[in-house]
Amino acid sequence: MAGKEKREKKKKRDSIIITIEVIVVFAVVAAIMGVVIYKNASAYINTEKAVVIDGDSYSVSDVNYFYYAFYNQFCKENSSYLEYMFDEEKSLKDQKYDEGVSWFSYFLDETITSMTGTVEAAKEAKNNGYELSSDSRKEIQDYMDGITQSAENAGMSADDYIEKIYGSGMTMERYEQLMEISYLATEFADKVSADFTCTDEDIDQYFQDHPDGFVFASYERAYVKACDKEEEPTQEQRDSAKKTAEDILAAYQSGTDLETAADKFGAVYYATEDAYYSSAYSYGDWLFKEDRAAGDTAVIDDTQGYYVMVFRERGPHSYQTVDIRDIALKIDKSGLDSSAADYRDRVSQLYEESCLKAEELKKDWETAGKTEEYFAKLADENTSTENLNGGLYEKLKKNVLNTAVDKWCFDTSRKPGDCQIIYTEEGFHLVYFVGKNEEAWRTEVLQQMQADSDDAWYNSLMEKAKVKRYDKALDLVADSLA
Repeated sequence: MAGKEKREKKKKRDSIIITIEVIVVFAVVAAIMGVVIYKNASAYINTEKAVVIDGDSYSVSDVNYFYYAFYNQFCKENSSYLEYMFDEEKSLKDQKYDEGVSWFSYFLDETITSMTGTVEAAKEAKNNGYELSSDSRKEIQDYMDGITQSAENAGMSADDYIEKIYGSGMTMERYEQLMEISYLATEFADKVSADFTCTDEDIDQYFQDHPDGFVFASYERAYVKACDKEEEPTQEQRDSAKKTAEDILAAYQSGTDLETAADKFGAVYYATEDAYYSSAYSYGDWLFKEDRAAGDTAVIDDTQGYYVMVFRERGPHSYQTVDIRDIALKIDKSGLDSSAADYRDRVSQLYEESCLKAEELKKDWETAGKTEEYFAKLADENTSTENLNGGLYEKLKKNVLNTAVDKWCFDTSRKPGDCQIIYTEEGFHLVYFVGKNEEAWRTEVLQQMQADSDDAWYNSLMEKAKVKRYDKALDLVADSLA
């Protein structure tokens, strides 16, 4: 059933947003540790012209600023898989990313794309008379002051400190300019996205034009592996696995629930309400066949084993989203020694403190009249998350927040004004239920429409950008990683 691939395209606009925290933390840590990131370039190469964007030249050290941001963000997002991608101890130029492309080339190309988008977005902001907010200017100044202090602690000038990290020609003045470009691009991109509007009729029409992108299947499955190792199973193993799968299906059809049947025969059980179509799944076509009906079952060959499938239903997410306010009181175990004899006691103490704080805030809220406004005030003053909008989550969908919080929010008995202390592994939460909102599929359609709009805006910036690369200079980028 072609065309049912999940519409999960990441916003291209995101590539213009440089993670400022990554940039700054990298700068501070690298210099404190005495890491010399950049080696002086050979004299005959013009390091002041590595990339030219719309006539403006950017040096090797400028590109380093963006490169390290992209590289560190990539490593952060892929930390669990990094060891399978490349060896951080070896030159990226000597490690293959794809046929004919090294990891260095990949990071450099992505950096220049991100850099171009950032520069173009900042320029667009200025052309539209948009100015950097006072909050961002203060944040930049705070970062600059922190770097200056770190330089003093290291016994060097701030300019020497920043040059040691990013290379010849980088100064604190230039570093601040690049930060302002990054912040301005991010702010303006967020504004463009926030300014997107559409009518209910627009949402309905988009859904009618792209129905497959918002249809999900609910099903249960049990999986029987033909062999334990990642190898081609023998015919005997396949026959045995198929027989087990058929026995599980027979047990289910005789009245045993699938999870119990799977457990009895040593199979792996799984259930979901959010399956999207993908040809990569051996059961994808079966799930999304037009005439598939509730209660349909099948045993499906997966080459390495067999799936026992039970189909429930298929359609858009018709449940109502919810609006809540949340005060998260996360515990922090980072300062504890996990090998210490009293580790468990100290962790328990952290949970107890989190719980007591939640109880204290709930009592305070009740004494103040149990209003949403007062809860929002408490959230801004006490939550351990970065959500300082009164802890508000609007049009919240299922399976976004912690499981325990999610279960409470979507309980059918939930009503406006309900407030509850909820335990989670990360610490206690105090949650206030504001009320129900629109159906989830409408939120999903709106989000996709907004993503499409963001992409169109981003593409318009990139199409008009004039970029010239100077490869000899660019070969010096990220010298210690290259």
